[in-house]
Amino acid sequence: MYTDEQVGAMLAVSRVVARGDSLPVTLDAIAALAAGVADGARATSIMLMTTPGEPWLIAGAHGLSDGYRQLAQEWPTLPRRGRTLTQLLLEPGRPIVVDDTEADARFEVWRGIARAERFRGFLSVPLGGGEGWLGALNVYRSAPGPWARAQIELMTFFGEHAASAIRAAQLLDRQKREVVGLRRLVRVLEEQGHEHSNRLHTVAGLLSLDAVAEAREFLDELEVAHHDRTAAVRSRISHPILTGLLLAESAIAHQRSIELEIDPASHVDVVPQALGDAQLVTIVGNLLDNAFDAVAHLPAQRRRVALLLRADAERATILVRDWGEGLPAEFEQIFERGVSSKGGHPGVGLALVQDSIRAANGSIDVRRHVQGTSFAVAVPRA
Repeated sequence: MYTDEQVGAMLAVSRVVARGDSLPVTLDAIAALAAGVADGARATSIMLMTTPGEPWLIAGAHGLSDGYRQLAQEWPTLPRRGRTLTQLLLEPGRPIVVDDTEADARFEVWRGIARAERFRGFLSVPLGGGEGWLGALNVYRSAPGPWARAQIELMTFFGEHAASAIRAAQLLDRQKREVVGLRRLVRVLEEQGHEHSNRLHTVAGLLSLDAVAEAREFLDELEVAHHDRTAAVRSRISHPILTGLLLAESAIAHQRSIELEIDPASHVDVVPQALGDAQLVTIVGNLLDNAFDAVAHLPAQRRRVALLLRADAERATILVRDWGEGLPAEFEQIFERGVSSKGGHPGVGLALVQDSIRAANGSIDVRRHVQGTSFAVAVPRA
């Protein structure tokens, strides 16, 4: 029989997932609900497994400093560190209970971090149950002292229900990103089809005027341009979906009299497992579209966009650089929905880029130049 507190927690988590926010926002919201359920909680975090045997990463949190979150993500790569306490000790169905981080020997390596974050009690419960194991829900408490059995049972119950909700949120997130990626491909192909239609009309018009030589010359120019664009992409990019996207984007750039330069150092055969095809299309497509818009109205010598793509099973790097007028200083929140540097624009593209990068546990760095802006994306293996 569930208690009123348990029922309330279940309903709250379900409502959060039903809102349909991006996965990072949903996970942060679930972490915040967990903090409200746990007595005396200073902060909470949701750590999710990636690939078996690989480090667990903080996917959602409430009350933790940015420095702690960054350190937690970097911890496995630091010398003499390795896996986190949660990953080392947590077992399915058995929580980790630390009454006092200053007195518990298991917490020795992490004691300095606990002091910096000002927490003394720690509880970690498994995320999962009969459907499998996702990771852990961590609760950080300011005061030392024993954890009440009822509190441990409540948080364990919360973790089991939260795991089901997280699976649903992950599924919805994957589906949304796939739809976004497919829509982008469709739109790009529609634009490319429009370009081909215009060319056919041009050829038909020339032939109707009996200008056969001019029509042949026009077709020869088109063939050379198509061959050059195709060769530039296929010689460096063998990932099928990415190749198709870049060929279409190259055609659009040509149509808009924009030079799209694919860096000779680019090379992609495969991409990290964490980066799905839909995410890849969303990231590259939106960044290129923004770059095209940034230079389309400028003189010919500045209608340039450079693209560097390097990826293998371990890591992916995406760099898009334009020679536009640059981002105004006031647009610091460009990745938020509804924020755009283009008047009358809904401000969704970069928010989708941010969502896709976060879902792949990647990062993005934005830099302003004397002329233009660059966006550098890095996605690790897991």
